[in-house]
Amino acid sequence: MEISPVGYTYGLENTESECFIGIEMIPEAENEYRLGTVFLRNFYTALDYENNLILIGVNSNVPEKDRAHMTGVALPPNLDGTKSGYVMIIFVLMFILFGIAIIAYKKDQANNDLRNKIEEENIEEEVDESQEEEQK
Repeated sequence: MEISPVGYTYGLENTESECFIGIEMIPEAENEYRLGTVFLRNFYTALDYENNLILIGVNSNVPEKDRAHMTGVALPPNLDGTKSGYVMIIFVLMFILFGIAIIAYKKDQANNDLRNKIEEENIEEEVDESQEEEQK
């Protein structure tokens, strides 16, 4: 993201030669900063307490010369830049297809067993009929 200096600096009245940055380091905290209204006027923010997220979007009502510009790829907040979501979907689909294949195999095996049983019964009936004819 690129922000021109006007997007995060401000000046005080009666001081034309000095400007101040609207981002402040939080005392006694490492790598944590306070973003003031001077900085945040460039963005819309949304707080998602359920998912513990802060969503930030560029405010298009800021004059073009002062507006923040997004460069690169902006990812949805639930993705970390990897294809883990796609991998999970493929894994689930393969698991479902594997389950369907097992069910089809078991059904085919049951049909074969039933077919063999019917053939055995038919053979037994033929043997019984031929024995009855021989006895007559």
